[in-house]
Amino acid sequence: MFLIFLITLSFINNCNDESKKMIIYYYNTGGQSIIEVDNKTEELIIEHITELFFNTSDRLRVHLNDNRITHLKENEEIIEIKFKSLQKFNSQLYGENSVNMVLFPLSGDLIGNAENPIITILVGEGNYNTGPYRNKAGLNKLNELKEIIKENLENNFF
Repeated sequence: MFLIFLITLSFINNCNDESKKMIIYYYNTGGQSIIEVDNKTEELIIEHITELFFNTSDRLRVHLNDNRITHLKENEEIIEIKFKSLQKFNSQLYGENSVNMVLFPLSGDLIGNAENPIITILVGEGNYNTGPYRNKAGLNKLNELKEIIKENLENNFF
């Protein structure tokens, strides 16, 4: 019991580490894990997001309200990254966006497959209040991001 307490305390202290830029949430059909990564991995994750966002070529003309976001988190596989400060990501087509949260559906109707490698990127500042962005060829890069995060998921004993 004492060991569990020490592990939990260590995790909480690491999550409050001022050098950390992000908190990563991994959802899988209702289960949630909080993932801690080192600074080098944070930079790698930001590089992946930067590339995925830069190559967005479309925006859905729908607004996904809080109920829909909750539904996705409870029923699909999702990566959500919340930044501790605003991050600027550029889209080749849509220009610069300042956001503090990014959500990537990994399953369901907002992601394609090998024949249609389209992905959806939800971004926001406090909530996902803009139409989702689409990257028509982002599936391979998103799968790389997923593997980086899942590798760290296993390292966090969840």
